[in-house]
Amino acid sequence: IWVDRYDSSGRAADVGGTGSGVSERGSAWVFPSNFDSGVRYRDAWEAIAHEIGHAFGLAHDFRNSIYIMSYGPGNRNELSPCTTKWLDAHKYFNDTATPINDNTSVQMLLTNPAESLAIRLRFNISDTDGLHQVIFDAQGDDGLVECKELSGYSSTVEFITNAFDSGNTSKYGLLIIDRHGNFKYHGFQVRPIDVLPSSEVVSIPDSNLAAAIRKALELAPDSTITQLDMLGLRICYWSNPGRQITDLTGLEYAINLRSLGLYNNQIEDIAPLSKLTKLSDLRLTGNQIKDITPLSQLTKLSHLRLDGNQIEDITPLLKLTNSNLRDLRLTGNQIKDITPLSQLTKLIALNLSDNQQIRDLTPLKVLTNLRMLEVRNNPISDITPLAGLTNLGGLYLTGNQISDITPLAGLTNLHWLWLYSNQINDVNPLSGLTNLRQLYLMNNQISDVGPLAGLINVETLRLEENPIKNRKPLLELLEKNPDVKIYLKDRRTPLPVTLSHFRAELSDAGVVLKWTTESEVDNAGFYIYRSTTKSGEFKVVNPTMIQGAGTSSERHTYTWTDTTAKPNVAYYYQIEDISHAGVRKQLATVRMRGLVSASGKLTTRWADLKIQEK
Repeated sequence: IWVDRYDSSGRAADVGGTGSGVSERGSAWVFPSNFDSGVRYRDAWEAIAHEIGHAFGLAHDFRNSIYIMSYGPGNRNELSPCTTKWLDAHKYFNDTATPINDNTSVQMLLTNPAESLAIRLRFNISDTDGLHQVIFDAQGDDGLVECKELSGYSSTVEFITNAFDSGNTSKYGLLIIDRHGNFKYHGFQVRPIDVLPSSEVVSIPDSNLAAAIRKALELAPDSTITQLDMLGLRICYWSNPGRQITDLTGLEYAINLRSLGLYNNQIEDIAPLSKLTKLSDLRLTGNQIKDITPLSQLTKLSHLRLDGNQIEDITPLLKLTNSNLRDLRLTGNQIKDITPLSQLTKLIALNLSDNQQIRDLTPLKVLTNLRMLEVRNNPISDITPLAGLTNLGGLYLTGNQISDITPLAGLTNLHWLWLYSNQINDVNPLSGLTNLRQLYLMNNQISDVGPLAGLINVETLRLEENPIKNRKPLLELLEKNPDVKIYLKDRRTPLPVTLSHFRAELSDAGVVLKWTTESEVDNAGFYIYRSTTKSGEFKVVNPTMIQGAGTSSERHTYTWTDTTAKPNVAYYYQIEDISHAGVRKQLATVRMRGLVSASGKLTTRWADLKIQEK
């Protein structure tokens, strides 16, 4: 196996990929799919493993979201018994050198109806090298359906399935590997409508639900919906303010449904969902749901969103202890007791914001797989239970009653931390969180920002509405990290001229000065001063004032070239801003020495920046 790495940066953690293989070789390609997308549910290494699986000939296996060959949201670290059996015979893992061949023959026998609107498919399979395994695959959203271990040189196999496409024709396939590791995919098509007896019409009293189903199945607006149609329903989404769904009756026939999203409707009773055991993604945001008992049997759920309902009791989630639930959102309900969550140890993302009643976070201390946690706008004062959640990349605790943030000191994987609108006065525990990219601390009681000066990777730092006494640590941070955006007053109200970058570079035209301001107040413009010694007399070298931005909270970059600079002379440059009222302020000093190179061009010896606040 050869692996070529083109980019291993953290910014490429959210990825996509493709892979394929035949008996003697395979290839996989993994690439960034969305930079800076927030919490990364799809880890790059899991995607690499998934695509390498395809390179070995493995099919998608959606039967369990923890399988490497699924699309599960993180922690996909297992191969199913079916795929491990396949790899047992693969040529890569066997030393015996045998010729590559295609001796497998497949004959499809008569297709018959089976019970409960299913069809029975039978095949004769033979191979002169001896048979090892056959995988029955439903193309599209179903993937691997069943595996059978084989022996001898010929066999008759039977599969029963109700995995139908929404159209008239369904596509299936057999992936067969012989004892020497030769494998090939054999595809075929079946028209279930020609095999099954006439299907009964499904009663769907809610016309808006019927419209959603017809849209998902691409049926005519006034067409009937049969039980056979419902078996072809895999994905269904509906959000229409003028056509809200109130009744889910009839949806119980969609037993192959994998993903359901019914946003902002008026749904109260979700009992029809109780038998949809293939659901992996369920989103019922913005309804009127109180009782979530029908969800207790949906053990294949990986994403569950119940934001904006009327839920008080989450005890039914205890039945999902052995499920693969990774992403749970319960924002904007009436939840007080979160004890049942302590059993959902596979959770990666959890949102409990805006419940207004959650005080005790103790049940969360065992959820060590969490990468994102949101508990905004609750009366929380003690965050000690979070101290051990070291995998957290995002933590959002806005609008609570937190004063002591000591438990956060060890959460060194944090990239996003929101703590605004609390009662925090000491930010020392944050000094070691050098992976932070976004830190929101507005509306607290912080006076000393010294511990933040070492957060050299932070991109956005918001400190509005705090009684900060000394801004020098922030200027130090700007010097170390010129790209950081710092807000100290209202986000819309800029600070006095704040310089984050001042550099001198040599060019054929002279010394090019570049500087950047983070914000400006009443800034008419800039003058550049020059001296040949640090303590000598500085004289203005720009005959015309360089126009400033006036009043602005945005970042501005300026460039001016000193065409009178001479080679082999050390220069000190100072930059000064002047207000419309004529008030002047020196901002920074930079030293530059230009040398004459062999080609007669100015070259840079060194440059040194010192930012001053006066």
